[in-house]
Amino acid sequence: MLHRLEGESAATGHPFVDVFRPWQEGPVSWMVAENITTGTSPTTFSPKDAVTRGQLSNFFYRYKGEPAVTVSWASPPCTG
Repeated sequence: MLHRLEGESAATGHPFVDVFRPWQEGPVSWMVAENITTGTSPTTFSPKDAVTRGQLSNFFYRYKGEPAVTVSWASPPCTG
């Protein structure tokens, strides 16, 4: 949805072993390049799982970019 809103901007490359369908590659690569997603682990995106309310709110927050967000696996996970 965000990828389409952004005009389907081109991006290539992502670290996820479970994203391999052609229609998944562009949007997921773009979300990684824009720091909108880090996946469900460093190597998985879990495209077959439902998106939680918390995950979606993170996508919107990071897409908006205000305030600036630093994404790091060293950060403690969100709970609740």
